[in-house]
Amino acid sequence: AAGVTGADNMLEGERGFGNAMSRDVDWQAAFAPLGSDDYTITRMTQKNHCCCGHAFAGIDAVLEIRKQVELSADTVKKIHVSSYAKAREVCGNADPKTPYEAKFSLPYVAAMAALEGSVRLAAFTDAWLDDAALRALMAKVEVVVGADAEAAFPKHRSATVTIEMIDGRQFDFHAPTRRGDPDSPLTDQELEDKFRELAGVVLDDQAQTALIARVWAMDKEAAWIL
Repeated sequence: AAGVTGADNMLEGERGFGNAMSRDVDWQAAFAPLGSDDYTITRMTQKNHCCCGHAFAGIDAVLEIRKQVELSADTVKKIHVSSYAKAREVCGNADPKTPYEAKFSLPYVAAMAALEGSVRLAAFTDAWLDDAALRALMAKVEVVVGADAEAAFPKHRSATVTIEMIDGRQFDFHAPTRRGDPDSPLTDQELEDKFRELAGVVLDDQAQTALIARVWAMDKEAAWIL
């Protein structure tokens, strides 16, 4: 509209976006939704935990079990995590040495979920890496490949967690998908809670509340000044 032009074949050209990012692109299918209200953004994943997404289903399952029973290194005998092969391949590190490695460790994040009930930014510190109780619980986490989870992957990223207690009780939970995926979206309140946890480092409560209100009303604003 302003007279600025670009390459006519930036999408489908030999060096265009299609060939750079994919192969055998069906352009008719790609552009079919134009003019409708079918937007890919409505099918996006909202990350609910501050670590590798392959660990999410396992974390979710531990958190659900935590609602039923108090978990600690003294009360838990074993945490059995059954998920798809890629989850074990990427997040099978049983002895992370750094906060970054901990984000790719199912034993670490499962133990953290059991102890703290949250696997967000505060979970990945040097202090937690050296925490004796967390390390003791990590040693009780076993990660295996489950046939059902592997068959459902990658359409569904699932996990089944079984926690055996020292007193003989056993708790099981199957997470068929990840909380935050399109088929199990986070609630507005959960999104707000995550926003406050992250933004609280730089914004006070009043500023957070004002920004939340403005974002929820974004479709009603004529213009944004950033």
